[in-house]
Amino acid sequence: MSQRTTNYDPMKKITLLTVALFISATSFAQLLQEGFDDITALEGDGWTLLNASTIVGETTWFQGSDTVFPAFIGASDSYIGANFNSTTGSNTISTWLITPVLNVENGDQISFYTRTTVGSPFPDRLEVRISEAGAGSTEPTLPVGVGSYTNVLTSINPNLDVGFYPEGWTNYNVSITGLTGTGVRDVRIAFRYYVTAGGPAGTNSNYIGIDEVSVSSTLGTSDFEKNKFSYSYNKNIDRLNLKSSNIALESVEVFNILGQKVLNRALSSFEASIDLSAFNDGVYLVKVRAGGSSKTIKMLKQ
Repeated sequence: MSQRTTNYDPMKKITLLTVALFISATSFAQLLQEGFDDITALEGDGWTLLNASTIVGETTWFQGSDTVFPAFIGASDSYIGANFNSTTGSNTISTWLITPVLNVENGDQISFYTRTTVGSPFPDRLEVRISEAGAGSTEPTLPVGVGSYTNVLTSINPNLDVGFYPEGWTNYNVSITGLTGTGVRDVRIAFRYYVTAGGPAGTNSNYIGIDEVSVSSTLGTSDFEKNKFSYSYNKNIDRLNLKSSNIALESVEVFNILGQKVLNRALSSFEASIDLSAFNDGVYLVKVRAGGSSKTIKMLKQ
């Protein structure tokens, strides 16, 4: 059997632009954004990290290792990782990363990045689950148990096939669905590293990372959403194009990852094209105002 290693060539630079929607805190009930700069602070912020594997191994969730691969953005180790040492021998791994209580409804969005190592011969699997019990959610206690997290929103590599877990940082956007009734309610969202026949002697399980987790609420029937605002990015000419169907755009502001405003432009039209060619590669927040409301687009420019 192939040997697991603790060091792999770092990922090649991803030559794409990722755009995710973040919602203004003044307009929505809850917004979660976690970059895992220091995972020792997670439990104090309401997160739960637990290991319900057949036999609990040396690790649960840990600070990412940049000797395996670097983080998606930020400091090289600013992500959270899990690996085959969650259990011993050849057993079932069931390691859970659970968010604080969030106030959400059907249609709200979960966004995160994940990856494994390049050329991994040991397949990994990640589930995203949700519990409608909020603060009263029941934690899993057995490797096959899920507690009150019975609603599976998505599963990455559900059949544990070699080569099917992404080997470079990949963004997943998952809609919250299946909640009973209508309107908002308290939930907790779980990322479950779930691998059968895992562990140091198993045929499955290696190493995964998770980075840049966010949960954002939908706009519902706000004036901004009714306006059918849209945006697109043309990488070839480095321009961000904004379009408003019924309400004139009022302004656009661009902030770098440090929160510094690098562009501020007044607008008075239904369309605008923003030249980004002078900006260095990196993460930017673009805040667009129209009709007294705003949206903030988080962009990775590479």
